[in-house]
Amino acid sequence: MSTPGLRKIQTSRLSLLIGILGIQLFWGYSFAPAAIPLAEREALIALYYNTNGASWRDNKNWLGEMGTECTWSGITCDAAQTTVVEIDLTANNLIPG
Repeated sequence: MSTPGLRKIQTSRLSLLIGILGIQLFWGYSFAPAAIPLAEREALIALYYNTNGASWRDNKNWLGEMGTECTWSGITCDAAQTTVVEIDLTANNLIPG
C-alpha cells in the first residue's frame, strides 16, 4: 500500500528528472557546435600536415578546435555541418610532405 505523500515525492522526483533531461537536450541541440566525424577531422589534419599546410596561401581556421572544421578555408560541409562534402584547395600550391 502506498501513501499519498510517498507517491507525491516519487512524482516530484520523476518530474525533476524529466525536466533536467529536457534542459540537457535543449542545450545540447541548440548550442552544441555541430561536428564532423572524428575520422573526417583526422583525414583533414593529415592532409594539412602532409601537404605543408603551414605554407598554404589560405589556411584560415585550419587546425581549430573540434566543431570548427566546416569553417576551415576550402572545406564545405553539408547543411547540418556533420560531414564534409567538398574540399577545394586548388589555390594553395599544395606540396607533398
